Amino acid sequence: MDSFLRSNNLARFIAFVLAVMLWLVVRAGDQTTDVTPQIDRITETITGTAEVLVAKDRVSLVGETPEVTIQIRGERLPVWQAKMQANNLKFIVDARNLGEGVHEIPVQVQGLPPGVSFVPQNVAVRLEANLRQVIKVDLVMEGAQDPARLAQIRMNPREVTIMGPSSQLQQVQKVQARVPVQVLETPGTEHTVVVYALNDKGKTVNITIHPKTIDVAYIPAIQQKTFAGLRPEVKGLAPGTKAVLPAEGVTVTVEGPPADVAVLKPEEIRIVVDVTGLPPGDHVRDAAVTIPAAVKLVQKEPLRIPVRIETEKAAETRPDAPQTNRQNPPENKET
Repeated sequence: MDSFLRSNNLARFIAFVLAVMLWLVVRAGDQTTDVTPQIDRITETITGTAEVLVAKDRVSLVGETPEVTIQIRGERLPVWQAKMQANNLKFIVDARNLGEGVHEIPVQVQGLPPGVSFVPQNVAVRLEANLRQVIKVDLVMEGAQDPARLAQIRMNPREVTIMGPSSQLQQVQKVQARVPVQVLETPGTEHTVVVYALNDKGKTVNITIHPKTIDVAYIPAIQQKTFAGLRPEVKGLAPGTKAVLPAEGVTVTVEGPPADVAVLKPEEIRIVVDVTGLPPGDHVRDAAVTIPAAVKLVQKEPLRIPVRIETEKAAETRPDAPQTNRQNPPENKET
């Protein structure tokens, strides 16, 4: 009997231990199921300059481009990555469907890594309606100013259209183009130069200009002047001979910039007739004409001058002998 009781108690004890162990296993399983893994999420701030999109044909942004500070959220590593690469992010303010006035517009952030979000935030922008104005272009020479030459620079177009908000258009005092000295060095050649809108202090006004460039070319004004009674020089005369030239002298016409033509003197025009090897008699020779480089001869064909070669004895015995190169030249005349 005692042996039976001892065996029964042992079985009960073993059953109790097994029940406790089973309860512990079940409890542990329930606790494991209820635990949610903790994700390492953080919040940071990033700062940048917003890009404001507007309908440029209708309105313009007035004032400085807004700076924005945005909160971003996500797992630690991607958020830190976004913060370190903030310069590569775009902060977009889309105002393309809005007219003039002050508007609160949400900022959109583009370029965030996957899993990183941003907290929506509005930014205030001011838009003004665009105005247009046609204005002439003023030319300014680089280096020393020469009003006479500046007036001879042709530009195309002579006027441009400026466009922008009224508050900025009111600041524009003039539209100017700077002409490099190379333009004067290459007459007739077109050069492209940029035009600028300037305020009363000579500083650039940031507005739209159309077109942004103009073509300029130096076209010197041409003036003609005729010199009459010029006495050619004769070279190559054989000993004992004379060259008889037209008594009225020679007439030439030159052309060039007015300033250069005005100061040209008759003695600066040298006409030389070469009679080397010519026998006595009547001849027509091409003359060599030398003039200052600033002007040129109007006559394209060679200057042909009649010349008579005579012996000294024949010239002395002929009572109506015309003037020769040995006589005093007649007074040069300008017309």
